[in-house]
Amino acid sequence: DGNDGEKGVAEQEIRCPSDIIPGKYGRRLGISDIRRGLTMKMIKIELKKAFTGSRFWLAFCIGQFLGISSILTVYRSWLSQRDYIQYWENRFPVRQAYTLYNVWMLNEQMSIGRVLFFFWLPFLAAFPFAASYYQEEKKKQLRLVLVRTGRREYFRAKYLAVFLSGFAVISGTLLVNLAISAACFPWEKPLPFYPYFSILENDFGAALFYSYPSLYAGMYILIEGIFGGLLANFVFICTMYVKNQFLSFGIVLLVYVGAEAIKNILFVGNLKAQEISVYGFLRGSGYVRNGWIILGEGLLFLLIQLVLVEKQVKTYEIY
Repeated sequence: DGNDGEKGVAEQEIRCPSDIIPGKYGRRLGISDIRRGLTMKMIKIELKKAFTGSRFWLAFCIGQFLGISSILTVYRSWLSQRDYIQYWENRFPVRQAYTLYNVWMLNEQMSIGRVLFFFWLPFLAAFPFAASYYQEEKKKQLRLVLVRTGRREYFRAKYLAVFLSGFAVISGTLLVNLAISAACFPWEKPLPFYPYFSILENDFGAALFYSYPSLYAGMYILIEGIFGGLLANFVFICTMYVKNQFLSFGIVLLVYVGAEAIKNILFVGNLKAQEISVYGFLRGSGYVRNGWIILGEGLLFLLIQLVLVEKQVKTYEIY
């Protein structure tokens, strides 16, 4: 048992180097000090692996490619409509259709890049590091790591690294897209009484969008990143139990898209329905987005993941 091994070591008089365990060299340490130090060391190792690997940069570049594709599609459309906009802009604010907060990736509705980004969002978030646990176990490296660090320290560090790598890919794509869009399109405060925006009147954050659109954009980049991290960790947890990385990716993607399909069948024709699928509120599907539902689903996902990770901590056999 990994925890028994940790206790056996911890009960001895341990003198740990200061770069591994907090405290002065030669200090007599307790179990909590040792575990805290091992956890911090594992977090540093896992974060370095997550953010320096080729898989992270490949996923990030794919996200940027889709983001730039979105911008180019909207920009070409804007150029084709400029004469029309200039003709009518003195009588109607038609230029609002091609202002920053309507054309960046979260709100525009015309590019294939946007469609692909939100469809494959779980894959992009999980690709950098979610399968690392499966790969380490398959290569017989995991037991060697657990003997040295302990199960709890390893799984906590792995969970955090998977979450942050998924968060970085998703939120980073949207942030860069917003920045490039800001350089290409005019900035104007959205007008709520013209139908150019996909933000419904009673949508979550609608008042913020029409008053302080930059804060709204920042809030949604944060939300998208958080759910990217949570979806990445669902793939990580699937690999614990399914023992197949490709099947784990497929299961999470199927549930992500399948929940949206079921919702569309149940809510067909009901435009006042509340958005309940993660896919739907991340991309904005036309149903009303409710902040409490978003918060509730995020907390539910987190609770399920923490319970399953803790179960693995207690049941994983090192020997």
